[in-house]
Amino acid sequence: VRTVELGCQSMDDTVLLASGRGHTSNDIQYACRKVKEYGLSLIIQLMFGLPGDTDETARKSCITAVRLNPDGIRMYPTVVIKDTELYSMTLRGEYTPMSVEKAVDLCSDLFGIFAEARIPVIRLGLNPSDDLSGGLAVGGAYHPSLGELTRSRFFYKKICSMLQNIETAGKHLTIGVNPSRLSIMAGQHRRNIIDLKKEFHFRKVTILPCPLSEDEIQILSLQD
Repeated sequence: VRTVELGCQSMDDTVLLASGRGHTSNDIQYACRKVKEYGLSLIIQLMFGLPGDTDETARKSCITAVRLNPDGIRMYPTVVIKDTELYSMTLRGEYTPMSVEKAVDLCSDLFGIFAEARIPVIRLGLNPSDDLSGGLAVGGAYHPSLGELTRSRFFYKKICSMLQNIETAGKHLTIGVNPSRLSIMAGQHRRNIIDLKKEFHFRKVTILPCPLSEDEIQILSLQD
């Protein structure tokens, strides 16, 4: 055994209690520290959108996870599975599932916390399966391409932040990214390119491969 993954889900006691997890945030942190003390690799699994969870508690969970120095993170927006207690809570109106669009927006921000700390996110969203796609997933943020959508949104927000207070109208923007991230930077159906041209009035947007890390972006040129 070289690696231990802990399904922490949340670092907030209110969320853990509302979700029936049976442990506290202190229990999680103790367990994580013990894994590291024994020289094992630690992977932390976090789930967002559980009962009682908010954008702020999700963000705090990520910050706490970073402090525990994990070797990797798995991020899972909550999916409602048929014939579970969460499914019954949804039917009773006691729980409102997170939409895919909301999950992508939230997770793109949370992804940035781990990217800044240089902690790899090794999974984002449930692995697609015939059962889930065939009707087992009845609500919440289930999408076969959730990871790609989230990373694409993360890149879009990041480049928008870099372009603030810069004259962009009518110019040709050239962006550099890791070769493996070309399609993600462009977005599904070139959505990021379309939105960048619309938001900043670019004449043209070009994306080129560069020797950068997978989560880095560089503005190569901004020409008339």
